[in-house]
Amino acid sequence: MMPGACKLPGHARAPQQARPYACHNRQPHVITATMQDGWNDVPGLGTREPRMVSVPVRGAPDCRYTLSALGQADQRCAGCRWRAAQAA
Repeated sequence: MMPGACKLPGHARAPQQARPYACHNRQPHVITATMQDGWNDVPGLGTREPRMVSVPVRGAPDCRYTLSALGQADQRCAGCRWRAAQAA
């Protein structure tokens, strides 16, 4: 019996095919993110509120996993628009 298969009679599952990863054809990364940069005092109330700033996101837009030998051979990455071309 397959691991994780239901043991009840008549409940046999067909073997699943490998699903693509969650990053498969994902949305493009954001360019900036809003983050807290300290606090501002609120005059007259004796309290404070967060000071928010916009900062650039420094991430690679393409897939770095597919640059490795494992990533080039991984069939779950087939057809993804972020898959990097094999380096020469």
